[in-house]
Amino acid sequence: MSLLRAIRCVVVAALVPQCSSTGKGPVGIYAIDARYVVIADSNFNALLVVDAKLGGAVGALSWPLDKNGTRVTAASDPQDWVSLTGVASCPTCDFAYVTSNHGAEFWRVSLPEPLAAMAARRDFSRLGNASVAPLTLVINGTNLSDHSGKLRMVRVSADGSAGYVAHLSRGVFAFDPRRTRAAMPMKRILEADGAAWLQFADDERELLATTMAAVLVLRTRNFSAAPRAVRVGSNCNGHHARDAVKAGGLFYVISGPGHGAGCKGLFEVGEKCRLLTARTKSVDWVDGPYSAAHFSRPHAMTRLPGTDLIALTDIDNRAVRLFAFRGPAEGEVTTVPYDDGLWRRLLGGAPVSYTHLRAHETKAN
Repeated sequence: MSLLRAIRCVVVAALVPQCSSTGKGPVGIYAIDARYVVIADSNFNALLVVDAKLGGAVGALSWPLDKNGTRVTAASDPQDWVSLTGVASCPTCDFAYVTSNHGAEFWRVSLPEPLAAMAARRDFSRLGNASVAPLTLVINGTNLSDHSGKLRMVRVSADGSAGYVAHLSRGVFAFDPRRTRAAMPMKRILEADGAAWLQFADDERELLATTMAAVLVLRTRNFSAAPRAVRVGSNCNGHHARDAVKAGGLFYVISGPGHGAGCKGLFEVGEKCRLLTARTKSVDWVDGPYSAAHFSRPHAMTRLPGTDLIALTDIDNRAVRLFAFRGPAEGEVTTVPYDDGLWRRLLGGAPVSYTHLRAHETKAN
């Protein structure tokens, strides 16, 4: 089946069994505004715009090149896809940046117009007209693009003047996202092993770089200052960190019992560590309040601007999940549907609600 057919299955939410897929699913995520998010979905080899309010994929950019730099066609082997990882842009940017695990690993996407402008019109049809170019990362005259598969998340400041990318073994690097040349000079701002996830605090005065052991808080106005470390490993009974969002003075951290563990929960980390969702030894897909909610390999997250919601990509469930960190629905986890057909084929249906579970338990008793 053709790649375009696979993308069409997502965009129109067609529930047809012929649609095939491969890859990990939704990985990186970027919030365009309070309603729309962009996810890097390696399962469909595309950037997908998902409506976090009504559900559904409302726009898509099929990735045009494979890891060998060859144009992707209907005959391409999915094993040659680049495995999209991170994605970032800004409200006024006519560009986005994407990381991947294979091939060039760092990409500039030239947009026909900013994603926020498309969101204002609720029309993402032009996203498919964007062009993609691989970039070479250069630090002190040395090529950083070593095809090691170690580039992870990427972030761009709200005004589009500063960009940051995480490298698993070399730390965090700053770059100028306005630069359009094929060689992208980089400056290391943090030397840390295991740096993979990046988030801005709301005012962008802080950049959060998450390693397995801690969330490192860097001051964007003074990167020479030593980062403050929020110790996840020591505060949360040895659990490792995956991604973190700061909201209301607290850190919300995806964490699990060990490296590579498929089951992870959401923790609130301050002076103490509090598990907000189901126990991390559970692998499931359940919506509901606090400990009733289950994930299966949540990977990355972002705060929806101006809301009390955090959006998470849940890889093995092939879903986007929302967590309300305060407000009337505080503690509630819900699912944003964007590919019911894939859920039905791989998992046998949409997520089970907490209410449904309780009703089933009551009936059984």
